[in-house]
Amino acid sequence: QGCAEVIDAWCLRYYQCCQPGACEPWTQDPVACRTAHADAGYDCLSSPYGEALICEESASDCVSDIFEVSCDALLPTATNWPPSCMLFWAQF
Repeated sequence: QGCAEVIDAWCLRYYQCCQPGACEPWTQDPVACRTAHADAGYDCLSSPYGEALICEESASDCVSDIFEVSCDALLPTATNWPPSCMLFWAQF
C-alpha cells in the first residue's frame, strides 16, 4: 500500500537525521513515528488512505524524493513534503 510505504520512508528519514535527544522521541521509534503521523491525520488504516487505489509510480517517486530532503529541513509535521509527495497525497 502506497500510504504505508510513504510514511515508513518518512519515518526512516527522520531516524537517519535526528540525533537522540535532539528530536522528538517518536523519531527514533518506527511504531511511534507511524502513530505520530496517524495522529497528524495520516492514518494509513483509515479512510481515505486505507481504501483508495493510488498510482504506484507516484508512491515510488515520493519515497525516492523523501531521501533527498535535507536533514536541516525536517520538521515534525508534513509541511516539508517534497512536491512529488504533495502529488501523491492529492490522490486521496
